[in-house]
Amino acid sequence: MAEAVLEIVLEKLSSLIQKELGLFFGFDQNLEKLASLLTIIKATLEDAEEKQFTNKAIKDWLQKLKDAANVLDDILDECDTEALEFEYEGLKCGLPYKKRSGVLEWRETTSILSQSKVYGRDEDKDKITDFLVGKASGSEHLSVYPIVGLGGVGKTTFAQLIFNHERVIKNFELRMWVCVSEDFSLKRMTKSILESASGQPCDDADLELLQRKLLGFIQSKRYLLVLDDVWDDKQENWQRLRSILAFGGTGASILVPTRLVKVAEIMGIVHPRHISKLSDKDCWELFKQQAFRPDEVEQAELAVIGKEILKKCGGVPLAAIALARKSPAF
Repeated sequence: MAEAVLEIVLEKLSSLIQKELGLFFGFDQNLEKLASLLTIIKATLEDAEEKQFTNKAIKDWLQKLKDAANVLDDILDECDTEALEFEYEGLKCGLPYKKRSGVLEWRETTSILSQSKVYGRDEDKDKITDFLVGKASGSEHLSVYPIVGLGGVGKTTFAQLIFNHERVIKNFELRMWVCVSEDFSLKRMTKSILESASGQPCDDADLELLQRKLLGFIQSKRYLLVLDDVWDDKQENWQRLRSILAFGGTGASILVPTRLVKVAEIMGIVHPRHISKLSDKDCWELFKQQAFRPDEVEQAELAVIGKEILKKCGGVPLAAIALARKSPAF
């Protein structure tokens, strides 16, 4: 049974998380994200197999999920072995038990809107857009607006929606997007913001030179900066970065999508906007957008099954998209 394989996979993930072996690879939070998504898939498989679906396309889809679970099981075995080797080598050399540097991030986001239509966010969109082009537009002080939500709830997509909104484009002289992720480095952050502002790569290694160049782009300008996926909750790091960003002009603003309330409390000047899960209706519309071809007619039988499966997603857009893209039935 597929759910039996997934149960083993989840146990291995739990073991990795509890032993903190993910720290060796730089993806400790990502193990938790994966475990959460697999729990959803496991519940979906249990529900689907209980109903004994006869539709060939659905059976093929379930088989693909089973195969993926088996592959992941093998990968986790390799991961556990390698992590233990790193732990052993670290103990031999007297190295501190911490995350290795130079590890690829879980993902790198951009300002390009990844969906043709975003569902269930109109009220949030209007609220933040009105603030940016209204109240914040006349402020002499840097406005920082946190966007808080659970992993997979669509914070990045929502920020992309705001960033590319026609009113926002017209309101700001300069728009910049930087994916922050877990490791904070003032030099790397300054360099990334500078490259986004200039649209050119920068090879300078001196922090002061980087800061001077960045000032040349943002000073006295009404800019919008998105700092996506912020994890660092050390106030001193934020204050060092903010001391440069504060030189922007009237109406300069920063959006900070994060899952951490503490980050919002440290960085936020404005009360954070909490992004909720999607309603069943919006979740289904998103699923259809990802699963159906534009010219394809919705099949009643598959719609009933799809809506039942989506209940397991709990309104999390990322889970709905993952399930839609795994299904050859649509």
